[in-house]
Amino acid sequence: MICYRLFLNPFRNWANSAVLQYGMFLKKGLNVSVYKYTVVIPQREDAIEQGTVVAFSETEAKRKLRQFELVNPKLKEIRGISGLIKRFTADIK
Repeated sequence: MICYRLFLNPFRNWANSAVLQYGMFLKKGLNVSVYKYTVVIPQREDAIEQGTVVAFSETEAKRKLRQFELVNPKLKEIRGISGLIKRFTADIK
């Protein structure tokens, strides 16, 4: 029993940490949403800008757009295969 604790316990800790790191990758990597945004530019009210933004939530997407001085956006979440493809070709990541 002592031999088991000395030699297999570090492996068990390594395996647990690998599983936890994989879970963190899933949380950060695959649970990202893609949003299509439409914004009326404040300086020119007749100009409309459209594009896609990758974010964890709708509030983070609005925060990312605010950094580019795009205020009051209309957001729509893109799902499915088109969302997966647009994740790689998004305008704002």
